[in-house]
Amino acid sequence: ESAEEKRLKARIVFLGNNVRDEFGLASEFQEIKIIPTTIAGLNINLAFGLKRGNQTSQSDVIKAYIQSDLQTENDTYIELPEELVPDHLKWMHRPCTKLHKSLYGHPESGGHWGLKFKSIMGLLGGVESPLFPSNFVVERLGLLVTLYVDDIVVSGPSQNHQQFWDELSSHLHFEPPQDVSKVLGRTHLIKEGEVQLDMHEFADVTCKLYEQECKDFKGFKKAPTPYLDESSLPVEDWDSKGSLANSAAKLIMKAYWLARLSRPDLLHALNELSKRITKWSKNDDRRLFRVFSYLHGTKQYRMRLKLDPDAEWNLWLFTDADHASKKIGRAHV
Repeated sequence: ESAEEKRLKARIVFLGNNVRDEFGLASEFQEIKIIPTTIAGLNINLAFGLKRGNQTSQSDVIKAYIQSDLQTENDTYIELPEELVPDHLKWMHRPCTKLHKSLYGHPESGGHWGLKFKSIMGLLGGVESPLFPSNFVVERLGLLVTLYVDDIVVSGPSQNHQQFWDELSSHLHFEPPQDVSKVLGRTHLIKEGEVQLDMHEFADVTCKLYEQECKDFKGFKKAPTPYLDESSLPVEDWDSKGSLANSAAKLIMKAYWLARLSRPDLLHALNELSKRITKWSKNDDRRLFRVFSYLHGTKQYRMRLKLDPDAEWNLWLFTDADHASKKIGRAHV
């Protein structure tokens, strides 16, 4: 992000990895959690906003989790850190209090926040999609509402947005709604019939992470594709441990986020490399360097969602489980 977009934030969290019962044993919790929207669900929302007469707006929920009650089967008590102990309790040694709100870090907090948001959407007439969790259709207003943890994105008829936000404000506290711009670190450049998904700043940060992790880094090379000709790689180097063996997972996961949100041209190459995490070799070092060299030279690339604003919608589903017909040895997977 640019310096102008950066904001300093802090969060008080629950130490969820160290919760004990009255006997000192590890506590067990309900199997309850929030299922965030998929990237496909968010993209469908954005596409809906491109229809003639529609628009897309967004807002961040303020301290989302603690706007919901912690409705655990058994009460949870927390020990207050020294800096949070009020004056009237400072005479106590290790003061404790019951936890009433879904504090971030508690194993059940996300689930209770998700249930609260779902109940609020029900009050507003929203029905959750059976295919895309955390996506709600508010039929009376013609709106599609998408939740990703604490980010709310709304698409539909322009004249109905303000009514929706006004009604939602009686149930939740959130930032003033605005036209959609950046969601999940992805910038959305919208014009009639098209959304451009830009993450060049994140791509730059991803490349810099590679530079930091690669001890003998001497600069990226020009790469027209993210793939190497594997026939040129030394056979013996498949059995030699690569220098990035301890950093490969971190680098691949960083690039995966970019690939999922705006750079699908990286996905197949990253999928192939992710299979090698536990047996990383010198040749995998070379393949990863090629991927990042390609990324470095294409940081400005954007994914475009293009739609005829007046076209009738038809949904087509395709599946491809053969990794683009990738050959492994003599077999076709």
